Amino acid sequence: MFLLTLFRLTKLGIVNFYRNLWLSLIATFVMSLTLMTITFLLVSAFVINVEIEGVKNRIDYEIYIEDNVSTDDMTRLEESIRNVVEVKEIRNVSKEEAVKRYKEIFGDTENLLTYIEQENPLKASIIVKTAKPEDLEYIENLVESDDFEDIVYSSSYSRNKQIITRLIGIIDFIEKAGVVVGIIFVIIAVAVVFSIVRVTIYSRKDEIEIMKLVGATDWFVHGPFIIESALYGVLAAFVAFGLLAAIFYYVSIAATSYLDLSPNAFSDYLNQYFWFIVIFQLLLGVTISVLSGFVAIRKHL
Repeated sequence: MFLLTLFRLTKLGIVNFYRNLWLSLIATFVMSLTLMTITFLLVSAFVINVEIEGVKNRIDYEIYIEDNVSTDDMTRLEESIRNVVEVKEIRNVSKEEAVKRYKEIFGDTENLLTYIEQENPLKASIIVKTAKPEDLEYIENLVESDDFEDIVYSSSYSRNKQIITRLIGIIDFIEKAGVVVGIIFVIIAVAVVFSIVRVTIYSRKDEIEIMKLVGATDWFVHGPFIIESALYGVLAAFVAFGLLAAIFYYVSIAATSYLDLSPNAFSDYLNQYFWFIVIFQLLLGVTISVLSGFVAIRKHL
């Protein structure tokens, strides 16, 4: 009996959806934008956080050494670094090894490579990996001090710091702006669903009165409107996921060039957490829609 009643209520809810098709599509579209925006901000923040940790773990500090620096001076610099921060790894790269690294990175560019092998303008260096990436700044302060100005030619810190700072800035923006934008879209979605359910109730007022007169329970009268509201959320979740996949495709391209993120960072996340994201959007969409519809029903029925 319960299943039969549920079937009838669902059927009436679907009929209500198609009776007001344009209004239903508007509600679905607004809900889709809401779900897409909230999910986009959450996924972006998560992916960029993961990428920041990955970048931090890959970052080392390379100190380029002036020519003709003695072994004792290099050892003194290394010991000073070990005294300042907790070092995970420290490695010396000679001028000859620097040439080999150049070949590995840039290949055999004949003319340039001949010049480098003959003149070798490349600098010897010290590569430092710290236990905590935040400690790189302490090394920077050390190598820039007067004690080592005759030893140190330059370092890689400024380039690495720029990448990390840019990513952290975007995370900060997403966290602050995301909350505001998410709340605004939720309020709009609630208002739209509330208004559409209210219009539907008024358009069926006579029919509802007749149902009550013949003994229909409140559940039977209210049920189709709840089902109709839930449909907005269900359809919106699938539309939102499609939009999200398309947007992340283009965002990945921009993020690769601007933020130095891995090319498949967003698509890999969507593939890995496909069902989690779909279920999250379904639950969020249905919850917002049903609560909005319920408030409208309580107020106008």
